Amino acid sequence: KDMGRPMGFTELMNELRMNPKIVSESTKRLRSTGLIEKNENGKYSPTRSGEAQFLLMSVAMRRMLEIMERL
Repeated sequence: KDMGRPMGFTELMNELRMNPKIVSESTKRLRSTGLIEKNENGKYSPTRSGEAQFLLMSVAMRRMLEIMERL
């Protein structure tokens, strides 16, 4: 929703409606690839690179859906 607002682990888990194990594994992967970071308060937010990549992926997905609707 609001990519600029850091979110804690529990908030992420509730927002995504996923179990803790999946959220934990996913945040570790996203951190290791530099797409998100964890601040001193333990909250997660996207890096600049992460924001750009998430935006590009959403544009690409939207375009793919438009193409599929035409088929």
